[in-house]
Amino acid sequence: MNKARHDRSGMTRRPWPVTPEAWPLAGAAEAWMDIGSEAWTFWAHRLRKDVETQHALLHSRTPFDAQVILAKHFHNAMEDYHREAGRLVQLLHVVPGAAVLIEE
Repeated sequence: MNKARHDRSGMTRRPWPVTPEAWPLAGAAEAWMDIGSEAWTFWAHRLRKDVETQHALLHSRTPFDAQVILAKHFHNAMEDYHREAGRLVQLLHVVPGAAVLIEE
């Protein structure tokens, strides 16, 4: 059985170094996690906006009101998606090798 080693602080010591230099892909993994986090945050934001639009549609009194609500919703959605695409491209530039693929 392999027993864990502990240092003076009581923390478990690993038999391998945990530094960015020792793990060159750690930066790429962190960048991909940031991208995933950004994407999930965006989707949650969009879902809240969709629910708000559905709520407004349920309370609209005329077809014209519903058209205005939908026009505003689609306009705001396109702006949000455009802005999010820019953010994701910026985050992709941190991933090693991804910038080359983006600019081709």
